[in-house]
Amino acid sequence: MKRLIKNAMQKGCQGTSPHRPHKAGLAPRPASRGASLAGLAPLRAGFTLIEVMVAIAVVAIGLTAVLGLLPGAIQSGRTAADNTLAATLAQDAFASMRRQVLALATTGPSWSLGPLGTTPSITYWDAAGVINTPPLPDRYFQVTRAWTPSSLMPNSMLILTATVTWPANAPAASQNSSIFVTEIARYNQ
Repeated sequence: MKRLIKNAMQKGCQGTSPHRPHKAGLAPRPASRGASLAGLAPLRAGFTLIEVMVAIAVVAIGLTAVLGLLPGAIQSGRTAADNTLAATLAQDAFASMRRQVLALATTGPSWSLGPLGTTPSITYWDAAGVINTPPLPDRYFQVTRAWTPSSLMPNSMLILTATVTWPANAPAASQNSSIFVTEIARYNQ
């Protein structure tokens, strides 16, 4: 009887007891995924409802933050494009003013601006940077050009000022304005 119990114990419990080593060369078999261990429910792969809800909440918060930044980014991009175009229009105004002033300047001891005088001139441009003559409803930029003799050297230097204002049709409180200044020196004295 003792022998039968001993044989049954060796065959049925071999390698599964923490107190008994398993037979040399044979590893204990792991429990299958669907098998119950000590009365527990079968193991299943997947996510719980709470895990899925937390993941959706994290994604929703992230998307809300990104979408909240979009209007500011679009406005910043538009402002940067307008500032760049304003600087380009000012450089164009300076080139035009230099041509006019140097064409009208006399070779005498002082500047003679002739019909230009010091009266500012205004031109209008659309949002793409195309001159808008005569001023049409789609004007966007207003460029005011003015020139004055330098206070330090009135006979040999002119100060050119280009003020770019946009949007031209908007009320003054909501307009942007940039002022650009350069000088023309007279070298042929």
